[in-house]
This record gives sequence, C-alpha cells and structure tokens, in this order.
Amino acid sequence: GSGRFEMSAVSVLFDIWLWVWAAWAFGLRPGGLGIWRLANATGLWLGLRLTPPMGMAGGPLGISHVPNGSSGLVYLSFFGLCLEFGEERSVNPGISVVIPTFNGKALLEDNLPTVFTALESTNIRHEVIVADDGSSDDSVEFIKRKYPQIVLLAHPKNSGFSTNINSGLKLAQFDLVLALNNDVSLEREYFLKQLHHFHAEDTFGVMGALLDPKTRTITDGAKLAEQSFFGVIRSTKNIVRNDESPMLSFFLSGANALMDRKKLSAIGFFDEIFNPFYNEDVELSLRAWRMNWKCYFEPKAHAYHACSSTIKKVSNKEQIRIISLRNRFVLHDIHLDSVERFLFFCKLWWDLGTRWISLDFNFYKAFASYLARKDAARTSRENFLKLRPALTISEVVRKLKREQFKKPYRVFS
Repeated sequence: GSGRFEMSAVSVLFDIWLWVWAAWAFGLRPGGLGIWRLANATGLWLGLRLTPPMGMAGGPLGISHVPNGSSGLVYLSFFGLCLEFGEERSVNPGISVVIPTFNGKALLEDNLPTVFTALESTNIRHEVIVADDGSSDDSVEFIKRKYPQIVLLAHPKNSGFSTNINSGLKLAQFDLVLALNNDVSLEREYFLKQLHHFHAEDTFGVMGALLDPKTRTITDGAKLAEQSFFGVIRSTKNIVRNDESPMLSFFLSGANALMDRKKLSAIGFFDEIFNPFYNEDVELSLRAWRMNWKCYFEPKAHAYHACSSTIKKVSNKEQIRIISLRNRFVLHDIHLDSVERFLFFCKLWWDLGTRWISLDFNFYKAFASYLARKDAARTSRENFLKLRPALTISEVVRKLKREQFKKPYRVFS
C-alpha cells in the first residue's frame, strides 16, 4: 500500500510540474502562445490523464468508453492545438527595413553599410527595401549596381513620404518592420537593444535614441504626452529618464520606428492625407495608442540623424510651416471627439479672426489647404472608428503621463 501511495504521490507531483511547465512554455511566458493555446494544452493533458492506458476498459486504444467525456476533450483539444499551431506557422520572424528616399544617393552611400552591419549582428532573417520617390539623381542606378540584394521600388514620380514608404511597408515580408530615413545611420547593436520589447503582445513599436552625428548628443528621445484645455495635442518635447531606462513614448519618430508588421497593417499604415511630409508619424502612433497598443523609446539603441535632410533640400521654411500647420489641423480633425473637438475648433476660429493682426498669412494658407482636405480627413476618421478604438486621446495622454512621470527625467526640445 505505501509503495502504491508513494507512486501515486510522485505521479501527482510530476503532473503538477508538467502542467506548470506547459503553462509557462505555451501561454504565460513573455511572447507565449496565449491563453487559448494554454486552454487547449490543458484540455489535451487532462483528457489523456483521464484516458485509461492501452488494453484496459476503454478497448485497444482506451478511448471509446472513457468516462467524464475525456475522449471528447482529447479530440477537441488536439484539434484546437492543430488550428493554433497551423496559425503559428504563418508567423515569419525577421526584420524588414524600409527606407524611403528622394535624391538621396550620397546619404544612402554613407548609411546603408551601417544598416546591413546592424541587421547581420542579429543572426535572424532580414531584408532591405528601398522605395525611391522619383529621384532625378542616380540613386536607382547606385542601388542596382552596389546593392543587388536590396528590393528596389523605383517610382516614376514624386508622391510624398507616406505614399512612398507605404509601398515598401506593404511589400515587407517579415514580422518586424523598421521605417528608416535615408539620412539615419545605425550602431551595430541597434536592433539587439530593441527586440526584447516585442515579447509583450501589446507592443506596437519601438524607436531608438537619435544622436547628432557630430556631437553625439541625443537630439530625439521619448515624446512627452501633452494636451491643452482646448484639446490641442502637443508632441514637440523630448523626454529621457535620468537612469537611461526604456520608457513609453507619445509617438514613434518616422526617422526610426521598429514596428509590429501585423499591427501596422491592421491600422492601415501611414495615412497618405499627410503627404508630402510631417505629422504622419504622430498620427500613426496615436492610432496605435488608441487601440491600446504601446510605443516605446529605447535609449540604448543608438542611431545618428542629420535632421530633415531631404525636406530641407526640396522645401523652403515658409512651405514647411504651411504644410506642418495644415497637417496638424488634419490630425486634430481625425482624432478629437466630443467636448475636446468643440473646444479645439472654437480656438481655431478665434485664431482665424486674430492672426491677421500679426500678419501671419501662412496660417490662413494652411487653413485653406486643410479645408481642401477636409473630406479626406473625415474619411480617415470614419475608417479608423470602424476599428473600434479602445481609448480617446485624453485617455491616452492621462495613461502616458502616469507612466512617463514614474521616474526622474529631463525634458528637452
């Protein structure tokens, strides 16, 4: 009797250990397979434990007459696991780097070697896609000659940042996709410092620290979440923790944003209403946040950025300000709701009535340009609301502030 009891006790302890291990491996660890697979694995295990061994009352396989419905549990759970692991096979681990470029041959020549060095250090599959936006220099010929392994999209005419980069993002085949400016170079361990963030299922994306290539001081950090009484979304302040630990960011810089490709596809990539440039990265991140996904800043992932090199080549300061203002109006039109929306447009109409005093005619040009895109903004808003976002902008800001202010930090513009 005691021997049977000891064997029974050992069996129970072994079963408990086995289930705890399975729970961790299949469902509960970071990056695990989820509660559904855990339930299937548990059902399969329990069914097998209740099923008599071969040659006992259940017949040759011990399944036909098993009590408590355990044979059905076996079949259903095994079928569920087959479905789940069949779905898992569609996962394609790796990194796709998408680089939009316009007349950027010299920048590509300087920065592409650093991209390949950083990718090769990961020892995982990767690809580089360059989307050329109608360049008149020899960028296309340079890529074909020097980097035949690059997937090259050569567009015949210039269409703007969002349209150009989306063509590459939609072609990307791997689970993680990096949107990278052509004027950004990467340190060797850039990717290695960020990959762990994607173990969490609610991670949308991560941006690294952008440094000045000459002074090697940080120029771009996590984005401080701010919103005024009138609903104005402010996103210009950078924030870095004193202990240089990772933190949440209001948005991911379009200069370097490593994103979950499936989530990016689910919310519709960059909105092309923001062409030719500016605020498309802010608006994309707001969509992610409103879906209750997280954007991170990783200060140990270093990249070097010559700010807005392409934009400065093709636009003067006046044009840049008009486009930036216009796109901010569009962003608020898409994302503000109820009282915030009412207050924002009250302030906007007040500004329209007073800006002439300071001779700020660019403000009126920006507003006229916004009115021309108002129908497109309404469409963007309606399409996003069909996804049933979990949070409003004010809820996102409150949530972010609670997290961002947990540790000592410094703010810079």
